[in-house]
Amino acid sequence: MAQKRKKNNQGNLIMITGVIAVLVLIGIGLYSAFSSIGGGSSNNETKAAYSEISFENQPVYGKEDAPVTIVEFVDFKCPSCKEFHKGIFPQLKKDFIDKGKAKLILVNFPVIEGEDSPRAAMAGEAVFNQNKEAVWKYYEALFDNQDKEFTSEFSVELAKKELPDIDAKKLEQELKENTYASAVSDDQIIGRKLEVQSTPTILINGKEVAFFNYPAIKAAIEEELGSEGDE
Repeated sequence: MAQKRKKNNQGNLIMITGVIAVLVLIGIGLYSAFSSIGGGSSNNETKAAYSEISFENQPVYGKEDAPVTIVEFVDFKCPSCKEFHKGIFPQLKKDFIDKGKAKLILVNFPVIEGEDSPRAAMAGEAVFNQNKEAVWKYYEALFDNQDKEFTSEFSVELAKKELPDIDAKKLEQELKENTYASAVSDDQIIGRKLEVQSTPTILINGKEVAFFNYPAIKAAIEEELGSEGDE
């Protein structure tokens, strides 16, 4: 009788173990399926978002018809953005932009807390709308004075110093009235659509690359140039 009971217990244990194993396998399968669907959907959505975004009204450095587009999301108070413009950008300019192989598009994405970052972005927008070529000199001046407080008064004086032909009164009025607040907001919307989390975020034809790694940036650009040649 005890032996029969023992056999029954063993049978029940095997059955329970089997049921648990099946449930585990089902759980793993469902998890894998949902993870695969979620990850693929996210990647596809990001790619689709980039392809649908127009950068027509953004500052462009380089030839408009350059085959490779470098998009930078920038905060002028961000030390890493300054590092990119002082260390990486000159190399990009020499190797690709000056040769017509790539262009740089700048998109405002203020992330540093406080009023300085949005003010700098609005000042840049105002200068850009007055002089699309000279604005790059103003951007460099903003980085050079990153340790200063970007008040409206300082932004105007900086523009007068760096760009003697600028309409300083118009710039002052536009900063006073926050004329370009909506333009900066529109830039931030672009960043959120592309899931930008920090600055600088660098995209090479829509693919994110580490901003501090010039060899990786160079390789990504060369890969895109190779793809253009294969088409």
